[in-house]
Amino acid sequence: MSTSIWRGTSPRMFLKWALPFVVLVTYQFCSAQEEDNTSDFYATATNQHNTEYILACQKATPPEQEALIRAELAWTDFSDKEKSLANALESGNLISSDYARWHGLAVVDARTAHLRSFFIDYNINYPPQYTPENRDRVLNETYAKFMLRMPKTDQALLRSSETAWIAYRDADIAAARAGSDSPKWRDAALIQLAETRIEEIASMMQALSQATLPPVPAQAEPSPPPQGELPAPGRRESLGSIPS
Repeated sequence: MSTSIWRGTSPRMFLKWALPFVVLVTYQFCSAQEEDNTSDFYATATNQHNTEYILACQKATPPEQEALIRAELAWTDFSDKEKSLANALESGNLISSDYARWHGLAVVDARTAHLRSFFIDYNINYPPQYTPENRDRVLNETYAKFMLRMPKTDQALLRSSETAWIAYRDADIAAARAGSDSPKWRDAALIQLAETRIEEIASMMQALSQATLPPVPAQAEPSPPPQGELPAPGRRESLGSIPS
């Protein structure tokens, strides 16, 4: 099996602050020779992400900049954990190397789109029937189904990735809140983040279902989850729970 585009040197971002400006060392990655084309796509995606991030910081006030740095570092930690999960599933022949590479690109592209929508263009659109509460419910249901499909040896990696995603989500909502006190703005950010995560998990679950796995027992139930946090007007509520 060829080496994943996510395998090798972990993506790392180094931030240097001045006047205010962010200097980002472009992500490094290793790939097999036959994956040069995918490497080009990944380099393009990370360069675009870095460009959008720098622009978002330049547009932000100093308090917003600090919050955005924390959110970006939290996203980097999440992407590292997601990479580890994809690599483990690929190594176990549970997902293809092509899918692992595609998933890595999708995670970067999703962050770039979120930066553009909420910190550069300030353009928020989502179906009116979507709420943080119903996206939360769908996300938890999707995550629980994926956990039941995961080999036990890889379940800890999924929990680690989801925990890192919750930390990223909370940091990103804090950054969005620094730029706007509007509850609608916070709700829109939560909806977009949750919907993106639902799509990521559902996609990986579909890729995993192509492998030969034992059927899920009908009586299987996820254990009670610890709760994440959801900013809401005047208080914070749960969003994005993860089974222990």
